Amino acid sequence: MPGFDDAYRMLYWLVTASGGEVSSAHALLQRPNNGSFTDAEKERMREVKDAAIPGFFHMAAKDQVFCPLERVTAYYGRTVQQAYPGCSRTFYRLTNTYFTFKVELIALGHEPSLCSGLLRGVDLDFSGLFYPTPGPFGHPPAQREAAMRTLIGMSRALLDLEDFIRGNPYLRT
Repeated sequence: MPGFDDAYRMLYWLVTASGGEVSSAHALLQRPNNGSFTDAEKERMREVKDAAIPGFFHMAAKDQVFCPLERVTAYYGRTVQQAYPGCSRTFYRLTNTYFTFKVELIALGHEPSLCSGLLRGVDLDFSGLFYPTPGPFGHPPAQREAAMRTLIGMSRALLDLEDFIRGNPYLRT
């Protein structure tokens, strides 16, 4: 059964991929996600979460994933390329990184640590922009593209931004 160590490994990979540091928050991240934290602890959690999202771009630029791609195929019943036919290489790289993260996050189940809670928050923020589900609260493609450009650009990851934008099915109108 996955536990805190698995959650911490995932967060560690994201944060350190973007040049951040998470080890000083290890004890805090082990605590139950019960909502009672000091202002300083809340600020440290924000710092860790803010450092995690750019980690997706840095990991994708290096073709890094959280688990074998076969786990994504086994869970979703098809490969990323089958789910998103005709997309760009850079889109596939980021999608592989994200969906291997997602499969590992699902495997954590209801692991109760703050670390797992932060990972779920990172997932919600990231997927809401990059892999949205249909619904009444969606953003128009131009607004989504601008936000993607900003986040990827600010990360300074060596990811081909134009290839990603050109080959992104969520930006097609």
